[in-house]
Amino acid sequence: MSWNISLADIDPLDLGPAGIEESATRAYADFKAGYSDGNAVFSAMDEQFGAALESLRPLLGVVGEGRVNVALSGHANPGHKPRQGWANDMVHVAVTSAAVA
Repeated sequence: MSWNISLADIDPLDLGPAGIEESATRAYADFKAGYSDGNAVFSAMDEQFGAALESLRPLLGVVGEGRVNVALSGHANPGHKPRQGWANDMVHVAVTSAAVA
């Protein structure tokens, strides 16, 4: 199952890494709440999301000062095993500087 969350125009200095992780975790929980048929894949998605959060921490400080956009996404198959006709597992983490208004 594919998953995707994004946080736009956030200030790492205001929220701090823990606040950004909390915001991302809430957004991920909201995303998962929309699915009732993914129980077999939720554990694989949760592992991917956890790894994405771990990757996010060191990236926050290397995109310059100011506000950032954060995108975390992936696709998980049950048990991370390839499935015919389904996308391969993947995790994507992006942190970009937000445009200055």
